[in-house]
Amino acid sequence: MPVPSDAPSPVPAARTPLPATGRLRSSPATSVGPYDSSESASSGPASSGPRPGGAIGGLLAGPRRAGRAARGRYGGALPDWVWGWRGLTLAAVAAFLVALGLAFLVGRAATGGAEPDPAATRTVDGITFTREVATTDTSCEGHAYGQAAAFLRERGCLHLDRSLWSANAEGRDVVVAVATVQMPDTTTAGAFRSLVDSNGTGNISDLLREQRGYPGAPEQLTGQGYASAQLGDRVAVAEADGIDPDFTDGDALDRISRAGLALR
Repeated sequence: MPVPSDAPSPVPAARTPLPATGRLRSSPATSVGPYDSSESASSGPASSGPRPGGAIGGLLAGPRRAGRAARGRYGGALPDWVWGWRGLTLAAVAAFLVALGLAFLVGRAATGGAEPDPAATRTVDGITFTREVATTDTSCEGHAYGQAAAFLRERGCLHLDRSLWSANAEGRDVVVAVATVQMPDTTTAGAFRSLVDSNGTGNISDLLREQRGYPGAPEQLTGQGYASAQLGDRVAVAEADGIDPDFTDGDALDRISRAGLALR
């Protein structure tokens, strides 16, 4: 029979409202869904067990987060391998090379003014000389004696190189002391050479006089062999003596001294 128009319409059955996330609420038998960091943060303190991903994932989480933060801080201008093990290895090698270079420079600075290689050899006029000791000074102060010392105190010098050489010449073992002094100008250099070439006026102190010899060298020179030369503003002086005190041939020692001038 027809339903009266004023009769109430049937009420549909109530539906279970969806949660705010749009997912159905899981029942006790429902398996746990994927890990959601937002739910973890709102659900209170995390458990004491390892985070999802296993123990290794938990250990690497910190470095990975630091790497992501560094990438975000410095931008994407650098390639991805910079942030991996390859980049770390190259950085370590670069740091090692820098440290090695600094150690080398510090070592050289600590030995500044180091003496030249004492093993150097030179052959002049058929005589092979071996450099035994060598020094370099920027002042002649304290390295001269007699009138030569007074001259240098008054006029000054710019540079002083001295060395001791051993050789076998004339069938004898000899020592040659060489000194090269740089003066302020050529005129002063000429005046200094004239002074030291005169007898009894003193000279540049050879290294034996300053007790800077080498094993087998005599304690001092006897003045048997002598030669000098001027080279612009420089004056070179060479003195030769025999290791054997019986070797007193002045002419031979003078020839050896002249050869020694080339050792400057």
